[in-house]
This record gives sequence, C-alpha cells and structure tokens, in this order.
Amino acid sequence: MNPPLMPDEWRTNWHLVANLDQLAADDTVDATVAGIRLKIAYEESALIARSDERTYPVMVVDDEIFVLLSDEPD
Repeated sequence: MNPPLMPDEWRTNWHLVANLDQLAADDTVDATVAGIRLKIAYEESALIARSDERTYPVMVVDDEIFVLLSDEPD
C-alpha cells in the first residue's frame, strides 16, 4: 500500500528551511526563503518560524524543518 500523495499546493508552499540538527546546535536558526527572513526556534515547547511581520506554520518530516509560506495570514 502506498502512502497518500502530498497535495500539489503543499509541494509549492512548503519550503525546507533547516534540519533539526542545526536547531540542536543553536537556540535559533536564521533562514531566508522567497525573500522572507525567518527565525526558527522553540517557543513554549513548540517549534515556530517568525518573520518581522508574522508567524508561519512549521512541519517537521524526517528531521527536516519545513515552513508554509502562503498569502493568507495566520
């Protein structure tokens, strides 16, 4: 049985920004994706990605940190 396919919009909107090993070495990881400067860190035991304007949803898959970039504010 094959796992379900990732929706097409996820392929275009989720961006790989870091690896969990990078976050373990430092308290935060800085990344720039699509011209947006992000700071990835744990806040209150949750992983977050924050820019100067807003916070973005985060997903971890196989020790890789992905951030969802979209036009809709959270």
